[in-house]
Amino acid sequence: MSSRISVWLEKLLEPRIVALTAVVLASVIAGGFAYVLAHRPPPMAGTRIVWPSLNVETSSEMIVVAFLYLLGFAGLWMMYEAAKYKHRGEYVTQYLLGGLTVLVLSFLMLVIMASAMK
Repeated sequence: MSSRISVWLEKLLEPRIVALTAVVLASVIAGGFAYVLAHRPPPMAGTRIVWPSLNVETSSEMIVVAFLYLLGFAGLWMMYEAAKYKHRGEYVTQYLLGGLTVLVLSFLMLVIMASAMK
């Protein structure tokens, strides 16, 4: 039994798993988790995810913002990973353009969401 636990702990404490967990937690916190906990916004009732001109962030908006932060990070990660394959020109170009596209789309959606909240 203890050998299984030690194997699971070794897998969970791998640097890549720890880094991904830290990124996910940071995006959820940056998405407004503390604000939602502290202010207890009204529950979502309806089909809209973003409530315009509402002065509080709802929990569904927090989830959407955290997801968009994760998409932006994924775009940055794709651009970072492209350097590993610099000997494959077409692959690098596709990886860089894909990462840039995901990053720009994430940024634009965040800006649109922020402007809708005013």
